[in-house]
Amino acid sequence: MRLLNIFSIFALSISLTACVIEAQPTPPQPTIILYNWAGYIPQSILDAFAAETGIHVEYEVYADQEEAMEQLRAGKQVDIAVLDNTYVPIAVAEGLLAELNYANIPNFHFVSPGFRDLAFDPGNRYSITLQWGTTGLIVRTDRVDEPVTSWSDLWDPRYAGKIGIWPYGREMIGIALKSLNYSLNSEDPDELAEAEKKLLALRSNVFLIDPNLPTGAPHLIDGSAVMIYGWGYDAREAQAQLDAATYVLPQEGTIIWSDNITISAGSRHKAAAEKFINFLFRPEISALMVNELWVAVPNDAALPFIRPEIRDNLTVFPPFEALAQAEYYTAISPEAEQRYAQIWQRFLDENE
Repeated sequence: MRLLNIFSIFALSISLTACVIEAQPTPPQPTIILYNWAGYIPQSILDAFAAETGIHVEYEVYADQEEAMEQLRAGKQVDIAVLDNTYVPIAVAEGLLAELNYANIPNFHFVSPGFRDLAFDPGNRYSITLQWGTTGLIVRTDRVDEPVTSWSDLWDPRYAGKIGIWPYGREMIGIALKSLNYSLNSEDPDELAEAEKKLLALRSNVFLIDPNLPTGAPHLIDGSAVMIYGWGYDAREAQAQLDAATYVLPQEGTIIWSDNITISAGSRHKAAAEKFINFLFRPEISALMVNELWVAVPNDAALPFIRPEIRDNLTVFPPFEALAQAEYYTAISPEAEQRYAQIWQRFLDENE
């Protein structure tokens, strides 16, 4: 009888303990801050992550990569920063990024081999490519006299004042170099002198697109531009409203861009940030990003979940032969950076 009472008391104690445990409030989940281009991760993905994990993502926007770097250097409190391949090694060298813990990112194994261990971040210690695409010319074929095939077509005097360019110095100097059949990462003084001369000759032919616009397509749609330089999503927006809009990968070679997800060295919620990164590389989530944004992801396992009209669209996923002369931007020396800055400032000052 006494033994029964002991067991009864023990069982009651376990029961009460369980009740106390169950009554404990769920620990609050952190809010992580994502620093990125405007609109590059759909709100539906952020909402799905919050619903599944309780972790909310606050999306903060930068105007360009220079602003992103300035803010990171100033100690801006963010957890995740999306940086292009040019700035990842600079941010690493300056101690702005934390090493990734792949124990928390098992979905990394879905990343296509061609996007791993790239030169700007050997071993993917600090970054993973999230999205990629090409740079080309979006053209209104009903407004040009003959097919556009080359970067040099930006200099065609027949379209003076009807060509829109984004006001990004590194890109425009790179395009000038490519038009001369030089590397877009050239540091050769003679090649840069040629590129400067050619770029300055372009100034009267073009207008600058407002960098706050999500795409340059409105200029093509309203007829203020015959062509613009831009990216696949500019082409998609234009083609949605214009049958005559086409996307051209210039014969001198396209420029491949990649946006790479990183964790700030100052992150206060690194494990939660890695959980979010892992979520983004789930194949169906990667596919959702493609289906909503029409931007390629380096995740072959996502292909079955991507809508066929996007998966088969050569603007989004160009054929291998179209990438034969493609180049990535790479980091350049501080001396070359200064020279590029001088060239770009001269271009901006021209005709003012």
